[in-house]
Amino acid sequence: MNRLAAILLSLLIAGCGEGVPPFELVEQDPKMVLDFGLYNSNTKIEVGDSFIDAEGNNLTLRTFKFYISDVALIAADGTEEILTEVELVELDRFNTNYDSEFEFIIPENDYEQIRFSVGLPADLNATDPTTVSNTDPLSTLSGMYWDWGSMFVFILAEANIDTNDDQSIDGIIGFHTGEDLQYRPRQTYPMTFSIAAFEKDSLQVRIDWDALFSKGSDTPIDLSLIPYFHENQDEESVEMTRQFTDNFINAISVSDRK
Repeated sequence: MNRLAAILLSLLIAGCGEGVPPFELVEQDPKMVLDFGLYNSNTKIEVGDSFIDAEGNNLTLRTFKFYISDVALIAADGTEEILTEVELVELDRFNTNYDSEFEFIIPENDYEQIRFSVGLPADLNATDPTTVSNTDPLSTLSGMYWDWGSMFVFILAEANIDTNDDQSIDGIIGFHTGEDLQYRPRQTYPMTFSIAAFEKDSLQVRIDWDALFSKGSDTPIDLSLIPYFHENQDEESVEMTRQFTDNFINAISVSDRK
């Protein structure tokens, strides 16, 4: 045995002697990723993607973002695990300010429901975006603040549409919802989600495009009419954005991604 190997061996033996604490595995709480996605059939779509919906409309997504608040998991025994007060979900892979995936450390448990509100409660809706940091979901960088009303947009969805397949844009469809009457508090969605220490798993929150407008909706919205509504424009706009908000709630489903 050469001199260097002998020295290394002696150090190793010495290190295994008295005074060295035994290895102890420290249990770590599991991690959960909450992953939001917009789907046309089974295809995930984000800003910039083109697709054909169930009615045959050719669409290109321009923007799709919304606020969730009061987010919590509900366990089988009824206990609630609060995840976050508010997040801005933005389905734009090129926007580095906001995201559609959120990671949380949660207790080991068997969960049966997720709860969140769509939009903002009155106290958060009254936030001055200039008083919070740029990393805050309610900052001016969100692009979700109505200066005219000193309040936030709750859901902002826009897409280019070609209704007759002539490869030209016929217009822009859009829905901008907001104000306290269009806040949808504490919506609960069933799922089965069990997670143990050291694990990392995902919950997928799917929004079905067709359920927003036609297929599966009790209140279909005809995109061939190229609807574009700001919540505050007139009575028709108030009604159509309310209808869109209700469709949005019903278009959501939640499942374990693994």
